[in-house]
Amino acid sequence: MPIRFDQGSLRRPFRNASGFLRSDAYVTRVGVFEYLNSDGTIRRELRPPDEVFSQDSLETLALLPVTFEHPGTIVTDENARQYAIGTTGEKAQRHDRFVQATIQVNDRDAIASIEKNAKRDLSCGYICDKDESPGITDGIDGVEDGLQYDLIQRNIRYNHVALTERGRAGPEVSIPRLDSAVVDDDVGVMITDSKHSTFQNQPGAIPMETITIDGVEYEVSKQAAQAYRKQANNNDAKFSEVKKLADKESARADTAEESLRVERKKVEDSQRAIADAMDPKRICEMVAARVKLVTDAQSCLVACDADKDNDGNAIDLATMSNREVMTAAIVAVSPNFDAKEKSDDYLSARFDSALELAAEKAKTNADAKESRDNVQAAAMQGGAHESNEDADAKRQQENQDAWQKPLPVGMNKEDA
Repeated sequence: MPIRFDQGSLRRPFRNASGFLRSDAYVTRVGVFEYLNSDGTIRRELRPPDEVFSQDSLETLALLPVTFEHPGTIVTDENARQYAIGTTGEKAQRHDRFVQATIQVNDRDAIASIEKNAKRDLSCGYICDKDESPGITDGIDGVEDGLQYDLIQRNIRYNHVALTERGRAGPEVSIPRLDSAVVDDDVGVMITDSKHSTFQNQPGAIPMETITIDGVEYEVSKQAAQAYRKQANNNDAKFSEVKKLADKESARADTAEESLRVERKKVEDSQRAIADAMDPKRICEMVAARVKLVTDAQSCLVACDADKDNDGNAIDLATMSNREVMTAAIVAVSPNFDAKEKSDDYLSARFDSALELAAEKAKTNADAKESRDNVQAAAMQGGAHESNEDADAKRQQENQDAWQKPLPVGMNKEDA
């Protein structure tokens, strides 16, 4: 059930022999009250006579705790000592459009507030059922005709009566100034019409609104509600700004973490590469591969009679890079070869082909030399003598026949 706080007033207060302040009071009334929804819209609730003046409802006003302002919660036996400053009488009854009851205030400070006119209104705290049947008031006793309402309060059950400054039911439901025996004639009942305007014969009335904090509804003045909403909006704006900054910093942290991860991986890869390079087995494999590369290339240069430069000096392959060594060997076999823009894999394949061609050329030269030696030996043994010119011609013919053999894979006649 929703909690409601609606207004009433003390009438003709006086102190008894014990110094307690006692008064007959208008504690609430019938009418259409406005409440503020959490989304800022207005909700109008009808308090009809048959509910406000029902005997079951009036009986709950008997011997209730009187509090100094609303405690913000239901008063129970667990917290009554903390909040109660007095009590209502044993009976509540109808008086015109109001509910009248006796109020006794026992607390010295509360009595002083009443006498100084600092606290002069009463506000009932109660629960009720909501009959969500909207309509327009027409012929309801004590309620002006033509007032729109969104729901009807049913089964009203009172919990406490609070001494407060101003309340929803208007200044007529209040403690009169102690220098006046009765309420001023020009004070009217605070009833809201369908246009949300109050009667002009309500001097000093403060409009009330409902705000919801953590699921609990509170009745406060319009100014207090506006201040609360402004502060809530400011808090939302600050929270949004803080969240943006937090998200930005989080993104920066993520970026920094990713950069750190990348750099850490680079360091780990470098350390791994250094460890691999310093591995004795790896070093031996690299040295062996280098020696074989230089040795094979040197054999290729010798076979092609290209192991000397233009000045007749021996070509030093040991001072060259692996790529330069392979290029020298390929050029020895294929003088027109250009290694520029060729990949290492392509260069390695051509180098293997060059070695094959050089090996065949070396074999051809060796066979030719062996054949020449055999001819000379036969001539010496058989008395036959072959001229040097004839021997040279035979050797040239054999060399020409040797180059007509099929080329290895990857070679072409232009390269040769």
